Amino acid sequence: ASSSALKGIKLVGSESSGYRLYTAGHDQRVALWGLKVSAGNQSGLEYLSSVPVDVSDINCLDVISTDERNRSALDKVIVCGEGAELLSVDPCLLRAAGALRAANYLLIAVGAGMSADSGLATYENMPEEYRELCNPLMLAQETERFQSLWKNFSLLYKNVRPHSGYDVLDRWCGKGKLRNLVGKVKGGAEMDTSSHWIYSSNVDGHFGRFESFDSCVCEIHGRALEWRCADKIGQDQGSNRSGRQWDQWNKERCTQDGCASTVFYIDDSMNGGDSSAGFTICKHCKKPRRPNVLMFHDTDE
Repeated sequence: ASSSALKGIKLVGSESSGYRLYTAGHDQRVALWGLKVSAGNQSGLEYLSSVPVDVSDINCLDVISTDERNRSALDKVIVCGEGAELLSVDPCLLRAAGALRAANYLLIAVGAGMSADSGLATYENMPEEYRELCNPLMLAQETERFQSLWKNFSLLYKNVRPHSGYDVLDRWCGKGKLRNLVGKVKGGAEMDTSSHWIYSSNVDGHFGRFESFDSCVCEIHGRALEWRCADKIGQDQGSNRSGRQWDQWNKERCTQDGCASTVFYIDDSMNGGDSSAGFTICKHCKKPRRPNVLMFHDTDE
């Protein structure tokens, strides 16, 4: 909002797209307001955002809206004084922001692009070795090579800092930026339901670093920072997988009670489990461990 006298004002929009009020003042800022018109000619202004402009002694402001039937519709904002500056505003983003501000519940669905913005490679950019070793059969055939590659990826995911978009979502959901989110409400006789959920296909585990998401994230492909016993990779819906390699693997199976429930969290030294021949093994059954992620041809429960 402007804290100084206004030097320019312009109202644009329509009932269908929403009315938008732009203002400019001596403080060299352009502010955007939403104008709400309701039944009975009741109306009100809601401050949305403002940006600084490099124009001193502002004396006029004008806005041209492109055809709003075009999906690339924009508000072109021109500010003049000692110089001029042109701004572009997408009304669709403003409507999305309004929907977010009014939301009581929020489901955030993310994919590979969320990891890419942190500098992590997506599947299309992975080395050929990754594609080869993203297969539980390779754990049985080349255990040390398999675990070495996945250890390196797990450490990379652990050490890379999540990009600023995670902080934005954290402010929305965990720090009260979206004030209409209901918080925790009774969803049944025995449990509370979060007002926000993350549905992610990424395996980097970055949402788990934020307290506001740790208990309400669904990582459908798992999390590479967690490793567990791989004893059951030779099983498919309770039956042995076929093939000479799987015959040998299943012959040596010795699943113990603690195998399925024990999770090993990756660190630089792979501490937390026994090791043999340079790779980690389950402390219960002494079979190799695997990252807790969904791989190609994966039937492990």
